[in-house]
Amino acid sequence: MKYFHAHHVNLLQEDIYPSIAFYDDIDDPIDFVILSQDANNELILTLNDTDSEFINVIEKIKLLHDTVMIQIKPSHAERVDYDYIEIECDENMNDIRASLKIVCQHHNILM
Repeated sequence: MKYFHAHHVNLLQEDIYPSIAFYDDIDDPIDFVILSQDANNELILTLNDTDSEFINVIEKIKLLHDTVMIQIKPSHAERVDYDYIEIECDENMNDIRASLKIVCQHHNILM
């Protein structure tokens, strides 16, 4: 499981492809998770500790109090190096939920 505390969360809507970025430091992030959508409406997961982008590997996303839980599909957990990603957030969870709905709009993974 990957865990970190995200002090900053940004929804980016460059062109028509939305993404949401969770990171620990706005100026020099050490830990980050980025969820983005591509032209084919695929959901892309990018992590700070890998040089890879993982496409459609997320089984579900849950929001619990001040935490975002991302569950990786079991068939992809070894490749991603994690089965869960837990992100504790300082930002308003209603705003995060709204942003995740935009990014995940073509996927039935948001719980």
